[in-house]
Amino acid sequence: MENVKDALVEALISPMKRPDLFKGIRAPAKGILFYGPPGTGKTTIAKAAASESNCKFMVITPAEIFAKHMGDSERYIKAVFQIAKNNQPTVP
Repeated sequence: MENVKDALVEALISPMKRPDLFKGIRAPAKGILFYGPPGTGKTTIAKAAASESNCKFMVITPAEIFAKHMGDSERYIKAVFQIAKNNQPTVP
């Protein structure tokens, strides 16, 4: 997992701790997407990155955002990102 930790330090943690060094062409990424099979440590890595960079961490499960009525899931997802935006810096 060293390569994952190094990538997170470069892409997320260093820019949060030293924003003066990451401006212009060196601007940090707007977001990071973790993907992979269950049980590989995606949530743990995200929690650690949020803690290290003093961000809030939100855990959203599919059961919380999927709805049977058309348009409800989209509304829930929009609400989650609005909450994250209002509480920046946040890792949803």
